Amino acid sequence: MNVYERLSPRDRLFWGSVGVISIMSFYFMFVFIGKDQFNYSGFREAVYKERFSIMVPPYLLEDDSLHASAQLAFSDYSNEVYLMVIEERKRDLQRRDIQPFLQEYFHYLGDNVSSMLGNAPLAELKDHQLGNMHVVSGEFNGHYGGVPVFYILSTYESEQAFYQVRGWTAQHAKNSVKKDLYASIQSFRLKEKRSRR
Repeated sequence: MNVYERLSPRDRLFWGSVGVISIMSFYFMFVFIGKDQFNYSGFREAVYKERFSIMVPPYLLEDDSLHASAQLAFSDYSNEVYLMVIEERKRDLQRRDIQPFLQEYFHYLGDNVSSMLGNAPLAELKDHQLGNMHVVSGEFNGHYGGVPVFYILSTYESEQAFYQVRGWTAQHAKNSVKKDLYASIQSFRLKEKRSRR
C-alpha cells in the first residue's frame, strides 16, 4: 500500500491543492518576476571610465559624432538605430542655479524631445526603481526631418548626477529593435567604487 492510498479523501484533496498552488505560484513568479528580464546574448558591455555601463546590441557601433555631450554613443546608420548615454553632474547644474527633482529633469528633457519630434506627445511614462536608482522613462512617436520616429528617453538619478539614456529608431524599424533598445536602456548601471588600499 503506497502513501497515497493511505490518505483520506480530505487529505488527498488538501495535498492535491497544495501541489496545484505550488505549481501555479512558481508559474506566476516566473512570468511576472521575469517579464522585464532581457536576454543579453550577443550584447556587449560598454563602460565609461569605470563610472557606468550599458549593454549594447551587436549591430550598434561606437559613434563619437552622434552627440557632443554624450559619454557613450552608438549607431547603426543603415538600419537607423541610435543609442546614447549623457551624464549631467548635479554640481554643474547647481552652478547654473538649477536643482531639479528627477521628474522635473525628465519633463524638461521630454519637452525638448517632443519639440524636436514635431510636438510629439508623451506616449507612456514610467516612474520606478531600477536597482538603487530612481528612474523616469517615457516613449515618444513623432517626426524628425519628415521621417516617422520612435524615441525612448530614460532618466536616472544618483547621488552625484543625472543620466539620460536615449534610444531611437525610424518608425518602420520599431518592431524589430524596440526590445533591444529597452534591454539596453534598462541595463544601465553605475559601477561600484572600489576602495583603494
